Amino acid sequence: MITGGLGHLGSQLIRDFSTCVGVDELVVVDNLATQRYCSLFDLSSPVPIRLIESDLLDAPLTRVFDGAACVIHLAALTEPELSLKKPREFTELNYQLTQCVVEACVSSATDLIFPSTTSVYRNNYDTSALEPGSSLLTGQTPYAAGKLSEERLVNEQMTNAGLSFQILRLGTLCGFSAGMRFHTAINRFCWQAVNGQALTLYDGTRELVRPYLTLTDASSLVGQLLLGNRKDSSVANAVTLSLPLASVLDLLERECEIRSIPLRTELITAPAPHMNHVFIHSSDSLASQLEPISRLRLAIRETLNRLSRI
Repeated sequence: MITGGLGHLGSQLIRDFSTCVGVDELVVVDNLATQRYCSLFDLSSPVPIRLIESDLLDAPLTRVFDGAACVIHLAALTEPELSLKKPREFTELNYQLTQCVVEACVSSATDLIFPSTTSVYRNNYDTSALEPGSSLLTGQTPYAAGKLSEERLVNEQMTNAGLSFQILRLGTLCGFSAGMRFHTAINRFCWQAVNGQALTLYDGTRELVRPYLTLTDASSLVGQLLLGNRKDSSVANAVTLSLPLASVLDLLERECEIRSIPLRTELITAPAPHMNHVFIHSSDSLASQLEPISRLRLAIRETLNRLSRI
């Protein structure tokens, strides 16, 4: 069961999980508010995929969740910039969505995987900040602060009900999927580059270290939780690699040089509204023959290749 399953991450999960042994059916609940019908194109799956086009607040979730092995709750407003413009409306809606999902999980005795964000950390990340109630956590935007409140809700209600839950704090997602958008750093830079636009950077942010997560790694981590032993609840970071922005730009520049794409940057002198300096180690459970830096480069490469005709 995936809520908000037609977005950037969800559209990849339905493709990856529909070929997994042990998955009998995938149910996707999405209100299609972002019009991402393209996420449903060209699905070649031996596993049935059932779409429920509905807002979560209107759907009979307890009945929908009944019999599901696990719910992956992706449905949310996600743009940090929008959360700065309408913080109360933004955080209240996301909290309501998570609350109704948690209540339905409790009523139907269903496990929950809840993706959060590494933006909950203040500068100079400390491993003791993993617990949702830690005083070392601070949401750097209304979106991140709201995620912290939702984490506490998930932790409290699922624990009280004796149900398993996993909270994954995702780094900034990057990489191609059928339902992707281009509002996060690396994806946006790829779009700007192939369209001959200047890469927009906030002044003074080149040396800021941020955690990034490729879509392939994100799907792998969620898959491990979905198909593994979920008996013990946990809070974990989901990160491919933490890098300074300058190193990310170097990776992009090398890939663009191969394609004869010139890069130029435009500095925004206003203070960066939601950038912190935080290093998080790569996730230990991401076993791969490729080094994290190579996986990040491949995510950039595939995105540029998908846009090569522009």
